[in-house]
Amino acid sequence: MSERNLLIIGASSGIGAALAQQVAHLGNHNVYVASRREPAYLPLPQAVYLPWDVRQPPATEV
Repeated sequence: MSERNLLIIGASSGIGAALAQQVAHLGNHNVYVASRREPAYLPLPQAVYLPWDVRQPPATEV
């Protein structure tokens, strides 16, 4: 599989955190995890945390 950019929203808990853990096993991808709170860990050493609350502007602006 070719390298992909993966953005996981809500990665600090619940389904988003579980998905972030699974992504770690997919191979060589650029992983970005976005949530209001920084996760206790990042699923991959190269994962990038993005502080982002999808309920607040500009995230809600189209």
